[in-house]
Amino acid sequence: MTSGRDWRFWFCGFVVLLGLAMVLAGPADWLAPHQWAAAALTLGAIAFWGTGALPEPVTAFLFMALAVIGVAPPEVTFSGFLSPAFWLVFAGMIFGIAVDRTGLGARIALRLATLFGTRYAALVFGVVLSAGLLAFPMPSAMGRAVLVIPIVAALAKASGYPEGSRGYEGLILAGAFGTFIAGFAVMPANLINLVLVGAAERVLDHHFLYGEWLWRFFPVMGLLRVAMVAGLVLLLYGDPPREGSDRPPLRGPARPAEWRLGLILLLAIVGWMTDTAHGLSPAWIAMLAGGICVLPLIGVMDGKDLSTLGLGPLLYVVGILGLGAVVAESGLGVRVAEGLLSIGDLAALGAVGSFVAVTATALVVALGTTLPGAAAVMVPLAAQIADAAGLALDTVLTAIMLGCATPLLPYQAAPMVVALQLGAVPLAVGTRFTLLIAAGTILFLLPLEILWLMIVGLL
Repeated sequence: MTSGRDWRFWFCGFVVLLGLAMVLAGPADWLAPHQWAAAALTLGAIAFWGTGALPEPVTAFLFMALAVIGVAPPEVTFSGFLSPAFWLVFAGMIFGIAVDRTGLGARIALRLATLFGTRYAALVFGVVLSAGLLAFPMPSAMGRAVLVIPIVAALAKASGYPEGSRGYEGLILAGAFGTFIAGFAVMPANLINLVLVGAAERVLDHHFLYGEWLWRFFPVMGLLRVAMVAGLVLLLYGDPPREGSDRPPLRGPARPAEWRLGLILLLAIVGWMTDTAHGLSPAWIAMLAGGICVLPLIGVMDGKDLSTLGLGPLLYVVGILGLGAVVAESGLGVRVAEGLLSIGDLAALGAVGSFVAVTATALVVALGTTLPGAAAVMVPLAAQIADAAGLALDTVLTAIMLGCATPLLPYQAAPMVVALQLGAVPLAVGTRFTLLIAAGTILFLLPLEILWLMIVGLL
């Protein structure tokens, strides 16, 4: 066992002991016993996932086992199996095998390499730009991750960066964060946005406009943050290509299997882009496309290839989704938000101070509830917060959104988890990068966003 892993176990052991103390001695006048248990279990899961002390699927399995024993009923703990996110990961893994088996991934990757050039900087900016632009036509962050990551993985390998190399990990992070970060600035492009907008309409009768949302968030939290992603990848992961590594030759015209897979993926993309018209979840479209991929005659892979799908990524996603469901069912998220907001007098902080306090509260709540969960918890409190802080309701909702749009750890957002798993990037790598993006956002971009909101007259 390495010393690096030793400190992780010591840290996680301390967190476990702290959790036990919370369960045994937590004051009942602040949290109910079952809420203390949910808090302790959540804290432990976050510690193990954040440090990578145990493999991610092992932590997920233990979390679900402990949760179903004494914290939440099975239908809540295992609700991740019924979540569209789980089935998107399953379908995405099928697509990953299909693009590899048919050679379509390598063909697209080599075409992109020809378009972007061979320099690492050009590849990074090309991936970030392509992934980010998909936020406009494709409303599902999960769908974008499932589509983008297998192609970026093939592009990395075709450009001389084999799986596990620094250059490979950087390109996967560029694709994952490029598409996810850009989605915050495009109203229908992330689940977090949709939860906030839907809750605001249902609970507060407050309506957002597409153009208004874009104008409010895209210049700083969209464009500048995507540029920050590219800059950090170049700074941390720039790596000379390894000549000849996984560089398949592009020979002759596309084979029939490539044409069939291309058609299947094209139809899936059309289905994802038109989900507002037909109402089908991107997950069910992905499942149908994945099923077609393994059909005899018209499919592109043998059904036996399904046996190569790994259980680990699926268990991890189920555990992450179950964590959010357990916290929501226990009422812990609402109680934490109310407690944080009651600490001080919001009105005494002034407009900017109150705005920052609400954003910070949403950011902290999202650590326990995940990003969509934080939006669902905070929005019903928005009118109360607006009265206490002396801010307009629209301004409070914007502050909540900025907190929900700033993940500190990958587990808070299912699309990020999916992208890391599909790209075979270790969680520890994703955690470090997420923390760096969060630090840059908090220290530099949030002040710029506040300045921008003042310029446009919202604050």
